[in-house]
Amino acid sequence: MTCAGIDVAKKHLDLAIRFGSEEVETHHFENDSEGITQLEELLREADPERIVLEATGGYEQPVSAALSATRCNQKIRAFYDRLTDRGKAKKTALVACMRKLLVIMNTMMKNGTQWNSEYQTSST
Repeated sequence: MTCAGIDVAKKHLDLAIRFGSEEVETHHFENDSEGITQLEELLREADPERIVLEATGGYEQPVSAALSATRCNQKIRAFYDRLTDRGKAKKTALVACMRKLLVIMNTMMKNGTQWNSEYQTSST
């Protein structure tokens, strides 16, 4: 099983990927748009079955939002792609995706509704 661990700090991201039970590959990135993009690319290539993220004072939030929403939710991924295609910085697009998810969750709580994967807003 391939697993990945990410240590998030204010200025950098450390990634360790374990392939099977022996081989471990480590990488160090800046915690900026370019670093998050490089991290995403490596994770896509490795295609880990599990990703562990160390939560550190809120610095993990853009990375966490990027990993979950852009990998698992096609509508959020499409929103992210549209923003980056229009020239938005990748970190800015990730924060916009995080905000969109928070607005959706807040609306669900307010209305007492469950998640509906078919739900479509005008901006997604």
